[in-house]
Formats: sequence, structure tokens, C-alpha cells
Amino acid sequence: MEFRPLDATSMRQIKQYTDTFKSIQGKKLDLLIMTQGIMTIAGRTELPECIDRKMALHYHGRQLLMCELLPTLKEDAKVIVVFDGVFGSPTKLNWEDPDLKTHFSLGKAADHCMAMNDAMAQFHAAQQQRQGTNRRHFVHAWPGGVNSSLYKELLWYLGPLARVPGCLIGVSPDTCAENLLNGASELKGEFRVLTYVLVFVRTYRWLNEENQDEYERLISFDPWVQKEPCGTGLDVR
Repeated sequence: MEFRPLDATSMRQIKQYTDTFKSIQGKKLDLLIMTQGIMTIAGRTELPECIDRKMALHYHGRQLLMCELLPTLKEDAKVIVVFDGVFGSPTKLNWEDPDLKTHFSLGKAADHCMAMNDAMAQFHAAQQQRQGTNRRHFVHAWPGGVNSSLYKELLWYLGPLARVPGCLIGVSPDTCAENLLNGASELKGEFRVLTYVLVFVRTYRWLNEENQDEYERLISFDPWVQKEPCGTGLDVR
């Protein structure tokens, strides 16, 4: 096992990371699990790349990682996006302001990231189905309450208040990871949503022929995503 540090808020660093990984001959992934995130009540925090810090972690960086690392995935690889695969809805998307530059709120940012992670995983599952290779698993998972270190990002007086219920109802990160991996291992190809208790696995589809173009348009708003294999955009050097 090898650990490589990465600033997951930086699209440039993510691109450099994936380029380095892809340059290693014969390097293949059987698992791609994206859990990067932040818990904060701060408003829009614009990064040098002109995107919000929260949305960079919760969506943009995941999109870039998935698109760039697709060529390195094994034919039966599992891709698990950990955010919220339960409450997302395309009706909550503001297509005129996908980055929420002028309509930002914490609730809207969460709505956008939930729906866009749903669409991202489903888009790639549908894409492989069209190509006749339907062995990879694409999962958008909702972990539920996890007693993690996210509370450290809150203000000093809010952290302890949030930590108490987290300790009472949240599972440990190890237990959460075990549940998600066990659930993903039981799935067939295509796209699935996992709930944190894994009582049921449901197919949740909102990406269809009518809004396929809309999602490709959504990808095009990410200037870091390459024209191949999945989007339109500019190279990051």
C-alpha cells in the first residue's frame, strides 16, 4: 500500500496526481473510492480556480478524478462515490448557475452536489453499457452518521455540540467502510445507490434520454475535465 498526499481542493494538483499515476506502466485500479469532504457553515469560499471550496471537494474534484482515472480501472472495478445517494434530485439543480456563483447557500450547495454526484455515477454506468462493457460497478453511497473528524472543521463552540450525537448514533469509519465495501461487492454492473445500513439497494435513475444532453452540458462547466473520455474542457498544466 502506498500513500500519496493530495490537496483535494485543487483541480491542478488532482490533474498532476492522475497524470503521474497514469504514467506508471501496468498500474491498474480495482477500487476507486472518493470520500473527500468538509463540514463547515462558511459561505462561498472561492478558490484560485474560481470554484467554491466545499463544492470542489464534494463534486468537482470527484468528477475530475473519475474522468481521469477511468482508463486505469480494471474491467470489473468498483467506483464508490461517498456523499448522499438518497436525497438528491435534478429538480433542485440551477442550470443557469451550476457553480452557484450568484445563488450560493449551504443548502443549495448540498442539493447541487447530491444531484451531480448521482448523475456523475449514473452517466459513467450508462456510458459503459452503451459500449457493451457492463462489468464495472458505479455506486453513489450515503454513509449515514459516521463518527469521523469532520467536526474539527466547525467553529470551536459548534464542534462539541455536533460531536455528541455523532458519538451516539454514528458508526466508526472502519465499520462504515466495511459496510460499503460489503454492499458494493454484492452488486452487479450499472449504477446503484447504497444506504448506510445497507438494508436495501435501489436503482435510482433520473438520467435519461431527455436530460442526457443536460448532464453533458453540466460536465462542460468543469474546465478541468478532458474532452476524452467523458467531457469537454481545457487541459490543466
